[in-house]
Amino acid sequence: MARYRISGRALGAAFKGGLAQGFMQSRANREAAELKREELEIQRKEQENRTALLASQIQSSKAAQEISKRDLLLQTKQ
Repeated sequence: MARYRISGRALGAAFKGGLAQGFMQSRANREAAELKREELEIQRKEQENRTALLASQIQSSKAAQEISKRDLLLQTKQ
């Protein structure tokens, strides 16, 4: 069986290349996670805006109903 001798320089370069690949993958994962967090934050803000708009519409509807009731009471009293 033949044995191959790997120089220390080649082994170091391979190790460093593996580390660099790991660092690059880690960086890509961090960036993807950050984008996902930003996307979720945007969705949360959109949901808050929709909720606030709905609450405003409900409040406006209640106010309109109260005005209608008052008008009806005034008309029946006349």
